[in-house]
Amino acid sequence: SFGIHAQVADPVALADHVRHEYGLKLAAIEDMHDLDAIVLAVPHRVFVTQAASILKRLKRNGIFIDVKSALSPASVPVGTTYWSL
Repeated sequence: SFGIHAQVADPVALADHVRHEYGLKLAAIEDMHDLDAIVLAVPHRVFVTQAASILKRLKRNGIFIDVKSALSPASVPVGTTYWSL
């Protein structure tokens, strides 16, 4: 696990389905704070439209990984490391 405490949030997914298919418990975005990194793997509209609020959950100098290049790098806070594919 490399010392990582991973949390998964997806307000579009069905929690019971995710638990059954993947063995994962979904977390609420609102409960996430002081994150070292955020991986935006699925660019659901809710994630894109609330990006500023979600990115505020990163620690200072955190890492934001935008797998689908859904956000403009200019929208990422100064000091945040931005990676995209």
